[in-house]
Amino acid sequence: MCVRDFNTKREWRPPNPQEEEEEEEEEEEEAEEEEEEAEEEEEEKKKRRKKKKQRKKKRRKKKKQRKKKKRRKKKKKQKKK
Repeated sequence: MCVRDFNTKREWRPPNPQEEEEEEEEEEEEAEEEEEEAEEEEEEKKKRRKKKKQRKKKRRKKKKQRKKKKRRKKKKKQKKK
């Protein structure tokens, strides 16, 4: 059974149920892949944030140590005088 579509000048045929199922499966697979990609991207963002936080923490710690060292040196110098 064919119906002529005058707007597009093509014949329209009713969709094959088997083809419909295949298309639905493909769409589901694509949706799953997109979800997985989104999850992976989110994980990468979390990892980046964590690393950045760790670096910041390390920097602060080093800075604190340097200050302590300086203070100790100053105190030693004053004691000598």
